[in-house]
Amino acid sequence: MPVIRSNAFAVEFDGVRGQLCLSCWDTPASEELQEGLEKALLYAEKNRVKHWLFDFRAIGTLCEEQEAWLQANFFSRMMKTMGAGNFVATVLSSECYQELLEEAGKAGLRSYNSFIIIHTFCDPVQARDWLNRSVLEPVS
Repeated sequence: MPVIRSNAFAVEFDGVRGQLCLSCWDTPASEELQEGLEKALLYAEKNRVKHWLFDFRAIGTLCEEQEAWLQANFFSRMMKTMGAGNFVATVLSSECYQELLEEAGKAGLRSYNSFIIIHTFCDPVQARDWLNRSVLEPVS
């Protein structure tokens, strides 16, 4: 079910899996991405959706400004409004994934706290499998 659609990306709700899925096909403007994700987060708050898939394979990665906004604004708001137990799978192109792996190591591809658990992948099937398994795993 579509939640938001722009010229560069869409966020859809997968009711079967209980996941919000962001797919980019072009690099979004920072303001466009922020507005879209804020609307998606309102949808998540209203419907208590705690599983997200961010698919950035088509664009490579976000710019520094967008990444900073995600960390400082989006994820902090998610923690405040959604509480613990949120899961985010980020899918990057193979090239970006390898660069990040070399730069940050395997541990750098994951972020854990009781509020948001983020894993980074280059394979969308593995990302979805991880999100599906996370429904069954307790958050520690």
